[in-house]
Amino acid sequence: MQNGFLTIVTTVDGTESRFSCKAEMEIMSLSAVLRYSDENATVLIRVDGDGVTIERDGDYSMRLFLQEGKRTVGTLSIAGNVGDVVVETQKIAYSIGKKSLLMQLHYTLIFGEEKQDMRIRLSSSIPSEEK
Repeated sequence: MQNGFLTIVTTVDGTESRFSCKAEMEIMSLSAVLRYSDENATVLIRVDGDGVTIERDGDYSMRLFLQEGKRTVGTLSIAGNVGDVVVETQKIAYSIGKKSLLMQLHYTLIFGEEKQDMRIRLSSSIPSEEK
């Protein structure tokens, strides 16, 4: 893993927020792995031809696997209570460069009768070594 920088713009049910931080990254030709921490959690994101995996451990834990055009089941754990969450993925789009990843995700989290519309724009890069 190499050190880099990450910016995530998240839109939840129409409300946008932005988060930037340092991150560890492994960028390969057809896949990428990102790991970062915020004040409440550590997040691992894997991207490859099969889909996107998001794993969060912290004040709450979450495991999601997104596949475009499909419905999958993830897990959500809050205060020791673990439950399933259905994920309906509308869009996965990404571009992997030698030292960068750009990604857009659009998915819906379904909790029983409740739905939460999620849109994520992620931009990450590993700085070039200066000589």
